Amino acid sequence: MSKRTLSIPHLGRVEGHGGIYVRIEDDEVREVNLEVYEGSRYYEALLRGKHVDDVQGIITRVCAICSASHTVAALMALEDALGITVSTRTHTLRGLLLLGSTIESHALHIFALALPDFFHVPSVLELAASHPREVTFGLKLKQLGNRIQEGSVDVPSTRSTRASEGSAASRTSASCAPSGRNWRRRSNPWPARSS
Repeated sequence: MSKRTLSIPHLGRVEGHGGIYVRIEDDEVREVNLEVYEGSRYYEALLRGKHVDDVQGIITRVCAICSASHTVAALMALEDALGITVSTRTHTLRGLLLLGSTIESHALHIFALALPDFFHVPSVLELAASHPREVTFGLKLKQLGNRIQEGSVDVPSTRSTRASEGSAASRTSASCAPSGRNWRRRSNPWPARSS
């Protein structure tokens, strides 16, 4: 009976860290273990002693890919702790923010991390040389996710437009912020710091 093991301790094209272990006996795969894990990020230690106004700014920097998710989770935790109820509009806009984050993250993973493997090339740079249309589409999709998160996507207006008003009036810029303010500079519902 022949036994072989294949162990790849580091997979480079996953978000986070990962490894794979394969046990083969008599030319049959008997066991496969895929491990994708995240190291501790120590949110609690990072935030201990900080003022509530600082939480969102710290948490959003923990991960560049999923900063929107961490931001919304931190805000929801603070609101829950402080008994704050957000408006339906805020809830909806946060949902839109998270959808933009999902589009950005998935486009990055599919087109930059996974697709090169399917085309048997070492990286997205080589894929761009051989399949520029596919890579361009992936980058535009990722950019769409970014733009949704930034609140800079043009959406059709809900108002009807007469032909005499021109085509420019038929579109309006959507803002992801209440009252036109950038969502990161929202009014502060928490008490001011004491000196």
